[in-house]
Amino acid sequence: MDEKSIIEITLSTEEKQKLVQEFNEIVYNPLGGEHYIQLLRKKIYTILPETLINTLTSQRSTNRLVSAIVINNVPIDENIHGSPTFEQTGKLFKSGTLSENIITAFAALVGEPYSIYFEGQELVNNLTPQAQNQFDYTGLGSEVELDFHIENAALQYVAEDDYSPSGLFFLGIRIDETIEPTKTLIADTRKALKLLNPFDLKILYGENFYLNLPYRWREIFSQNSMVKCSVLRGTLNKPRVSVAFYSNMMLPINHTAKMALAHFHQAIKETSEVIQITPGKLIYVDNRFTLHARERFTPTYDNQGCPYRWIQRVFVSPSLWAFRNFQTMGGRVFLPHSNQGIDHVFSHIPEVA
Repeated sequence: MDEKSIIEITLSTEEKQKLVQEFNEIVYNPLGGEHYIQLLRKKIYTILPETLINTLTSQRSTNRLVSAIVINNVPIDENIHGSPTFEQTGKLFKSGTLSENIITAFAALVGEPYSIYFEGQELVNNLTPQAQNQFDYTGLGSEVELDFHIENAALQYVAEDDYSPSGLFFLGIRIDETIEPTKTLIADTRKALKLLNPFDLKILYGENFYLNLPYRWREIFSQNSMVKCSVLRGTLNKPRVSVAFYSNMMLPINHTAKMALAHFHQAIKETSEVIQITPGKLIYVDNRFTLHARERFTPTYDNQGCPYRWIQRVFVSPSLWAFRNFQTMGGRVFLPHSNQGIDHVFSHIPEVA
């Protein structure tokens, strides 16, 4: 069957009200304890229509895969009066934790929600532009274009396990309603690959590229801060993609690889679609074959000096097995360290005379 790119669904007023009734009083667990996750799963299965549940859960399988799912009219907290910094929790700036419960519940239908501690210190990450990070190529930056990329693409290669998320959820919490919302772009590589010639595809399928680790991970894996890899693996209709077009993340090994990468980048731009993450809009992005980007923007601030733009994010993985050797901050919030794999095992075995 032909691939679909983006599915857009709008919740009915009745469905929205039921979500508020069931999730408003649940105590948000910022570390993502198992009882909390199972409670959210149990609740959301009883509320959402079967067609929407099937659309979300089918992203675990190999068929009916979409690049993104946009869900409108999702409930968020009332009385939002600011936005958090990286170190602050969102509850300090709104009436409760409804939005945290909602985004986590939807994420739990697709996979296992989790967080990396230095990406966000609790299960739900708060993305707000910060002055000290304005030139960072992260969700906290603003003054640089965050060009098309697979989230944490190089983490597919640094160890025996794949540390990159299989998907991401974004939920709009607040915007400056006096200006045009910042654009997020989504690109389904299955469409882009149809625009490339066989020679470029052959180059992209070869290990002809060096890929840098994301900035926050380079200190952890300093000995492997750059990995050699292909951009594409798998079939053209179900590819696994490893690429990041921002800053100096990609280094082709020669001119031929450079041109193939440029042609791929152009095809991505030509087939991309714009999404504006506004309050009450929930977005799922398949991170295996879907690239996302964010345009450069100038932040605006309220009277307290808090940025208006506030988006919440949750990472999703098929299981938590890949993070078994990481330090657990509690529940599903993990702190990576460099002594992974067999070296970590050998360090605990005493020498035998």
